[in-house]
Amino acid sequence: MRLADLQEEQILGARCAACDYKNWVNRWEIARRFGSERTLDELRQMLRCGCCGNKGNNGWRLGRIDRDSEWVDVQSVPHRSSI
Repeated sequence: MRLADLQEEQILGARCAACDYKNWVNRWEIARRFGSERTLDELRQMLRCGCCGNKGNNGWRLGRIDRDSEWVDVQSVPHRSSI
């Protein structure tokens, strides 16, 4: 899946494989910096934990914002899966 394939209401988060720290990221800033045609799997290899500094096997979390409420339908993407 490419950044460009994400729906407007989808949000992107990262999860650390070492300490399980989770945080939402600005997907538009990532697209501006690295290009919207990059795949999540390519970008996953660049993830670094903001808590413990781990750079290996980190993963993405996908969620969806409902305009009438808070976060809904948050789903973790396993760090070993092909995206």
